[in-house]
Amino acid sequence: MAPRAAGFAILLACSPLFLHGQEATASLAGSLQYGNGAALAGGSAILESEGVPMRQEIQVDEQGVFRFSGLRAGRYTLSMRRLGFYGAKVKLDLLAGEQRSLPPVRLSLAPAGDCFPIDTEPERSRFSSTRPSLGGLAGNLASRAGPAAGVRVLLECWGPSQCRGDSKVATTDSQGDFELENLRPGPYTVNVQQGGSFPFSMRFSVAGGLENYYSFKLTPCPNGDCTVKPDPNVKPIVCE
Repeated sequence: MAPRAAGFAILLACSPLFLHGQEATASLAGSLQYGNGAALAGGSAILESEGVPMRQEIQVDEQGVFRFSGLRAGRYTLSMRRLGFYGAKVKLDLLAGEQRSLPPVRLSLAPAGDCFPIDTEPERSRFSSTRPSLGGLAGNLASRAGPAAGVRVLLECWGPSQCRGDSKVATTDSQGDFELENLRPGPYTVNVQQGGSFPFSMRFSVAGGLENYYSFKLTPCPNGDCTVKPDPNVKPIVCE
């Protein structure tokens, strides 16, 4: 290549128009811990993107650390799992060229025989820098008419886990929002009852140092009849 042509190629590669097409990739790092803060090895981290289909699964190292690189900017769901523990999910956005390092997430032990999956996906997530051993759950409750204000939300720990016996109550505000904080990690059931709507119940996993936000919508009872009829096609889950 002639000197003049070589110089032109270098100038083109460094120009803003050329760099715009070569968007800088992002990275994401994090770690898993026991409830006491010790490193939790042997787990896995799964990263899935919205929009452009992408799924990566990697194993955490002996320090419980994982790292994803070469990521496009966008919205992602991060799932953290470890056999014998309740998992956690995080919803996050990555910017072009961002090098994101998440605070540690503390998982809770699952009792033997608990095979009930907890795959509820949050709308957004936030981390606590002050209470890494505790988690939280927040959300919004709506009905067909709009925000469900003044509704009682009951959160109860499910099964013989780390949070055994814990329960908390919140009341939705004028916009249907509620927040439950300082929860010991473990599986919880959210129960909601409002006149004219079917009772609502869903199971969630709370991880230490993490608060997830969910949106719920109440289903109105047809003709005011809120009798819950069992579905003959639904079979009970039996743990081996």
